[in-house]
Parts: sequence; C-alpha cells; structure tokens
Amino acid sequence: QTTVPGIDFQFFPEGGYLIDGIRSRVAIKATKPDGMSIDSKGTITDDAGTVVANFSSQHSGMGAFAIQPENGKTYKANITYADGTQDHLDLPTPRSEGINLSLNNSNPDTLNIKLAANELYYKKNLNKAFYVMAQSNGVVCYAAQTALKNPVYSAAIPKNKFPTGILQVTLFSSKGSPLSERVVFIRHNDLMNLTLKSDRPSYSRRQKVMMAVSAKSKTLPTEANLSVSVVDEDIVPYNDDDEITILSHLLLTSDLRGFIEKPNYYFNHPDDNTNANLDLLMLTQGYRRFSYRNIVSDK
Repeated sequence: QTTVPGIDFQFFPEGGYLIDGIRSRVAIKATKPDGMSIDSKGTITDDAGTVVANFSSQHSGMGAFAIQPENGKTYKANITYADGTQDHLDLPTPRSEGINLSLNNSNPDTLNIKLAANELYYKKNLNKAFYVMAQSNGVVCYAAQTALKNPVYSAAIPKNKFPTGILQVTLFSSKGSPLSERVVFIRHNDLMNLTLKSDRPSYSRRQKVMMAVSAKSKTLPTEANLSVSVVDEDIVPYNDDDEITILSHLLLTSDLRGFIEKPNYYFNHPDDNTNANLDLLMLTQGYRRFSYRNIVSDK
C-alpha cells in the first residue's frame, strides 16, 4: 500500500495471513520513494476506534507488533513518519479460518516452533495429519509429522540440526500443500577467526610493510585462501556496515528479494540486538504467503 507522501508502508503477518482468534506477530516496513527506509510509529485501532496495539520502527524502518483479530472486526494503522507526515492504512483482512506457523528464534540453542489453528479450522481438520519441513540452501534438514489433536502445538528443535544461514520452515497439509511459511536466520559460532598484525605501529612513505596473518577454526589453526587490498580511506571512505562482503552475500543478500540496507551490519558485530533486527529482516524481506484458493483447488 502506497501512502499519500509516496512512502511505501507494508504489513507482513508472520506465517502469511492474519487469522481470526489467533494472536500473531505483524512486522512493518516503511520505505521512501528513493528506496531507503524511513522510521515510523503509531497505533493500531479497530473499527470502534479502540487502540489494540502500538508500533515503532526498530531498525531500518522495520518494526513489529502483536495482534489477535476478532471475528467481524477490521483494523487500521495510524502512522506518523520521521519527517512528520501522517497517514492511515487498513490492515490486511483477517481470514475467518486457518492455521498458522510461527517461530521464536531468540534461544541460541533451540528453534521454537508453534502451530495455531483457530476454532473453525480446528473443528474441520481434527485428527488430520500435518507436516513441518525445514530446508537450508535447498537441503532438507528437518521433517516432522503431527496430527491436529489440539488447537495449539509447540515444539523445540535443536539448532545443531541446521547450518549457518537462512532456514525456510514450511507447514504442509496432509495432501502436501503448503499452508504457512516462515524464514529465520540460524547463526552458529563457526566462522573462521582471522587476525592481522603489522610489524610496526606506523610507516613512513614507501616503507615496506610486513603483516602476520593467522587463520583459526575456533582455537585450532586452519587453512585459508585469502586476498588483501589496501584502500586510502581519505579518498574512498569505508563503512563496515555498508559493505557487501562474501559472508553477507552468500548467507543473506543472495537469498532475499529486494535491496538490503547495510547488509554487513548483521555480521559485523553480532549481539542480541543485531539478531533481533536480523529476525525483522527475515519477517519482512523474507516474507512468504500462500494462496488458500490455490491450495483448495490443488494447484
């Protein structure tokens, strides 16, 4: 949906759709006409004008809020952008019935998965089989089957089953039709440790430079193929966060649609805050949604 000032503001319900009666996380992202992000904040109100959620940007125009849609109600976002402009946008219309997959990626050792069906869907599909499949870089790393015996099902999957990188988790019906999907980023501390040490603290003009290079896998020495370039930062300014590195390209930008601001930010100095912002990136630019109409007609 494009707002009056030309700012593109989008909603990304986790798992694909909002569903009546199911509490869902909805990511948001605001983008200016030049393709760069803009921060925003605001409220979510129902058709009676009651505030049901608040939101604000957390990183690069992205943020999230939680909402539990009620049957028959509609919802609107009341937005104020960082430049002072305001707008009002309707949220996607909630589905009257459905099942949703959501993931919690905050635990460093386990990926927590949750399946939630609303009352209408649960009654129609009681005891039917459902499948969950997780794949990374085209390789299936995990598959499981469960019968719908409760409206909510939760499980914890050890992350050591998955390699570092983007993981695509999909919920399938008993017929093998995809119903809901979410992508997350799995981060292990398995990157090569590289250190460079110069033989002098400073050098004069055209003085020979000797660099000692160390490559380790955790604490053990390892082999590495390396190249080095030297840049005059007075002439070519360098910002670590802005760079597209081998790491950010292979693990991130090559797998996501659209332009990613500061791709190396997510790898430069990772911490809890960086990981939370990376999850917002997965919720927005890694967004997946399936058409229930196509599923019903076996397409």
